[in-house]
Amino acid sequence: MRNSLLAIASLILANAVFVPAPTSAAEVLNEKESCERYASFKVPKFKVIRKSRPYSLPGLQLFVSILPSDVERDKLIALSCHLGKEYAREKMLSVWILDSEKAAKHFNPQGEGNDRATNSARRVLYGFDHQDGAGSQSLQWTPDPNNRARMIVVDLGIAPTLPSPKE
Repeated sequence: MRNSLLAIASLILANAVFVPAPTSAAEVLNEKESCERYASFKVPKFKVIRKSRPYSLPGLQLFVSILPSDVERDKLIALSCHLGKEYAREKMLSVWILDSEKAAKHFNPQGEGNDRATNSARRVLYGFDHQDGAGSQSLQWTPDPNNRARMIVVDLGIAPTLPSPKE
């Protein structure tokens, strides 16, 4: 989890992404899960709205939309694990999951130009990093869009396995 959180933090710093720090430790809940547990879960309907490559780091950023009714812990974890597996060839992956297509189209991780509705639509930041060997993966989930300081960080264990070059 530490490597994955460091990867997310380095991506945030490299892109000057503003992530408000929780005002107290009680507002951050840490959990541990495994993507293997979610392999049989139905992945909610989603749409990749944008893809970009950060200029300063090797990797890929995805901006994904889902229906607001699919903003549930298990569905978000299943989707994050699914995307991690789908993009396992990337050295780094960062996925912003938003509950609005419009917000996913316009969301700026740096915060510039985001209105209240766009910021409230951001529900999950998922990521992994393969740069230091196997790496790890985790997600940050904001269950209440009106309370951005309350966050659940889910350690998803080892990053998705890199496919062999022949795949």
